[in-house]
Amino acid sequence: YPDHNNVGDNAIWLGTVGWLQARGFSITYTCDPGSYGRDELHRRLPARGTILLCGGGDLGDLWPARQQFRQQVIEDFPGRRIVLLPQSIHFTFDANLREAAAVFDRHRHLTVLLRDGASLERARDAFGGVRTELCPDMAVALGPLARPPDPEVDIVWLGRTDREATSGRAPPGATDVGVCEWASTAPGRPALRLARRLAHPLQAAPRGSLRRLPGLSSLGHRLYALSTDGAASIHLGRGRRILGKGRVVVTERLHGHVLSLLLGIDHVLIDNSYGKLGSYYTSWSAGSDLAQMAESPDDALRRARRLLEDARRRSREPG
Repeated sequence: YPDHNNVGDNAIWLGTVGWLQARGFSITYTCDPGSYGRDELHRRLPARGTILLCGGGDLGDLWPARQQFRQQVIEDFPGRRIVLLPQSIHFTFDANLREAAAVFDRHRHLTVLLRDGASLERARDAFGGVRTELCPDMAVALGPLARPPDPEVDIVWLGRTDREATSGRAPPGATDVGVCEWASTAPGRPALRLARRLAHPLQAAPRGSLRRLPGLSSLGHRLYALSTDGAASIHLGRGRRILGKGRVVVTERLHGHVLSLLLGIDHVLIDNSYGKLGSYYTSWSAGSDLAQMAESPDDALRRARRLLEDARRRSREPG
């Protein structure tokens, strides 16, 4: 589970869980890096079970904690089938790529799904002993979403301020633009925070305690699932409201694009620091009437205003 407040990663989580449940798969163990336990996962994993590692945009060394956790799980279970769900890949340093490749290639039953063509090519070059396949982002599995009514501004501008940011800030003086932040420090509802606090010690209980109280671990995992799915739904709802504020969206975040497609909102993309959005757009979305790729913030603003003019002209045309 992506234990943070990023809307996109929580949308991936909900799409993944929904896709699995719709196809009758049972989820017997869920964790985040802070609650992971090798022995507990080994105990709960069925004999023919598969370990799924959540997708996203953190396969690489920009977000090293997530990559180290992923490599730890792969090393902990050398004989079990593991699938890394759709990812974008970017390594800044060759040494980190070689380390990841050594871990991946040693595993006999690892499949890595890549969510764009450029990432697929990089992975096939780097991970010669691993099965790699192209697959869209798991947030797509959410399906069509209801667009919030009554937008408040002409253009919502969803830029980045983190290590993936480029020059995606809104041009100064654009009075028709509302700048929004994707990430949030909001901790979620009190009941969900309580469920998370209760779940962690139950999941981490000593094996002797688990033997004496066989329902203890199951209770911990049920509480954990309640807290994760509930928190993810809150963050997804916040993302829908952010995007729904605008008649048109400009986004430097990939899930601003993915969710705008699901919401039916016209939008313009600005690429991030390593081409993640451009490659995803080329791989999956270039044929969509809802999305356009911009070359710069100024170009994005021009395109967004043109989309607004087109929408207003269509609304004046007789039905």
